[in-house]
Amino acid sequence: MTTAPLIFDRNLLARRRARAARAWTDESTADFLLRRASDDLTDRLAVVVRPFPTAAVIGAHGGHIGHALRRSGRHDVVINCDLTRSMLPARPALSAQSDDEYLPLRPAHFDLIVSALSLHWVNDLPGVLTQMRHALKPDGLLLAALIGGGSLTELRQAFVA
Repeated sequence: MTTAPLIFDRNLLARRRARAARAWTDESTADFLLRRASDDLTDRLAVVVRPFPTAAVIGAHGGHIGHALRRSGRHDVVINCDLTRSMLPARPALSAQSDDEYLPLRPAHFDLIVSALSLHWVNDLPGVLTQMRHALKPDGLLLAALIGGGSLTELRQAFVA
């Protein structure tokens, strides 16, 4: 068994995400890229006609995607997961503080898993994708947006810095 190299300091990432959460307000534009990614994911989901009663959001980022999923009325249960408690939605909702690398998701339980701009911070992306696949029902859907190699070079450099 091989282990993934440790590229990202998860404790430092958690502290920085907590700091970012304190800076976000409803009037803030600091999360414009997250809002755009969330809007794109929910737009893509809107054209799918089948229902997704049970959904999980990996990387809650204050609840942007979770709120959009609940507003659509197509999901009975939306669970938000995030590395940092302060990134979980402030309003009452199903949520779990958890490291994105060790997802607390029951096997074959979710119809939909959504993640926006969180997966590029994990040390073992194939391992996390495998965990997500196990958490999805056989006909489940995974929608994710992440910054990949060769895209948004300057932005990726800024994230790393």
